[in-house]
Amino acid sequence: MNSFRRNEGFYDPSGHGAALFVFFAGMAESEREYIREKSLEGQASARERGRHGGRPEAVGDDMAA
Repeated sequence: MNSFRRNEGFYDPSGHGAALFVFFAGMAESEREYIREKSLEGQASARERGRHGGRPEAVGDDMAA
């Protein structure tokens, strides 16, 4: 039985709905891995060029008392 329980707030797939859910979950996981790989490659490339990411220091050595 494929049911959507409005009062309980969740979807309980069965049959084709479950297969479709598994397919989309797999696609989302592979997309996440791809984005992570590209992000790490970009960070490594920036490091090689002398760039450092992140927030600037709030208090540097010259400002410390």
